[in-house]
Amino acid sequence: MSLRKRKRDRSRSKSITPPPQLPIHQLNNARALVRQALAVAPPRAPSPIQIPDDPADTSDLNPELAKIAEEVRRRAIASKNTPEQGGGPELVIIKVRWQPHPLNTAGAKDVWNFKMKRHDTFQYLFEELADLAAVLVDYLVVSHDGKRLFASGTPHSLRIWAEGELEACDQTTWDYIRAQRHNQAPKAVQSSRNSPSPERESDAESEAESTGGDKIKLVLRSAATENNVNLTVRPTTTCGAIVKAFLKAAGLSDRYPDSPSTGKRTAQAMPQLMVDGDKMADDIEIGEADLDDGDLVEVVGL
Repeated sequence: MSLRKRKRDRSRSKSITPPPQLPIHQLNNARALVRQALAVAPPRAPSPIQIPDDPADTSDLNPELAKIAEEVRRRAIASKNTPEQGGGPELVIIKVRWQPHPLNTAGAKDVWNFKMKRHDTFQYLFEELADLAAVLVDYLVVSHDGKRLFASGTPHSLRIWAEGELEACDQTTWDYIRAQRHNQAPKAVQSSRNSPSPERESDAESEAESTGGDKIKLVLRSAATENNVNLTVRPTTTCGAIVKAFLKAAGLSDRYPDSPSTGKRTAQAMPQLMVDGDKMADDIEIGEADLDDGDLVEVVGL
């Protein structure tokens, strides 16, 4: 092979020539045909972006107004993040007394102290107390002055100042104690009927309080008495026992004697309590009337 032929073979190399670029109007027409075939909606124009004014931006204010605006913003943040205050010191001490089952003679009456903020809920206290008592939190009962509490309560809602005391037990103990209170109520009323006592207001209050529970003070009046009679009773006290206590305090019990053998009334009918225009039967507990401390109750039928 001659030298000239070898040079001719090396003079050209393989190359790929790109296709010519399509005009822009042809590309737009092709895109339109594709969208029409696929029923694709044309792109929506972008919505304008609105940048809200920054309330903390004080760049356009003079120094005095900027200082006032910064102070207002600081107070607003502080009032938003700070809980409602008042009612005593911020930290309170809660003492919890554990009540074992009355039938469990070996049960320990433990006492635990907790420190918490006034406006915090009892949720953390309930969980810690359940761990200390080795019971499930769902079966834990915490009470204050005989009333059951819930985890959503706070020391401030109980009007606790610096220290407060709560009682705790399990659900079985709570149900047993409540059942015993209701079972002892009829026996206490029957005992007060059979035992004689002098006609004094203190004895009348003792008879009205003999059924157990939280105490409430009632003011009783009637058309036959000039002065009102104050009686301290319990929610489980029956209306009949309260009427008898009122008659003793007013010196009217001799007008409504009971038969010593049968217990039936041998004279005229006994008076009744009237609450909000409704007469209360003798066997109804006064707690069903939903009365508050110091409420006035009428005695009718004298």
